[in-house]
Amino acid sequence: AVYEPQVTMTLAAARPEDAGEYLCRAENQHGESSLAFNLTVEFPPILLPDSRCTPGGDGARCVCSASAIPEPAVTFDLPSRNVTVTEGHRDYTVTTPGRGTGGVVTVTGILTLRGTLDPRLAVLCSAHNPHGSVRQQLRFHHPGGLVWAKVGPVGAVVAFAIVIALVCYLSQSRRKKAAGSPEVTPVQPPPGQGGDPAPELRPLQVRGGHGGG
Repeated sequence: AVYEPQVTMTLAAARPEDAGEYLCRAENQHGESSLAFNLTVEFPPILLPDSRCTPGGDGARCVCSASAIPEPAVTFDLPSRNVTVTEGHRDYTVTTPGRGTGGVVTVTGILTLRGTLDPRLAVLCSAHNPHGSVRQQLRFHHPGGLVWAKVGPVGAVVAFAIVIALVCYLSQSRRKKAAGSPEVTPVQPPPGQGGDPAPELRPLQVRGGHGGG
């Protein structure tokens, strides 16, 4: 047998899911020994699905959440205002819940937008670490978010009142139509020859022949 004093494990394209605990074991005819070690795979930031903006009250709340190794830095960009919001801004808070499986670090930044939203406002979520960076425009999650952004809180209330009035009008129209509808009378089939009812309305009579008696 050939005994190698040293062996090497190579991962050609390591992925985050390859991280974890591995066991190194050596043995010969005299016995065996083993040692456990942890493997950490570093990677650039990945933006998580919960990154979005949610209108509410007088403004909106935007969340930018990213995972990476090493820890990513999360920022917000507002191109229409030529502003980059980072940690330390009065409307920005950041949370780091701790390390997950394989040492993955998730950082969540929260930006609070105050006042009436500009229709042209775009909110970009960015994250970077030594291995790379990623950026995407956040979408408004609330179904009425776009309306809120375009017309503001007062306009949104007016639009909501118009929708309610339209629904009430359609409901009343349907009730009036139902109350005034004439009673539907089934249409009788046309009478047969000689004024007799149609054959299907009475049993068919069969006569043996013509003549008296």
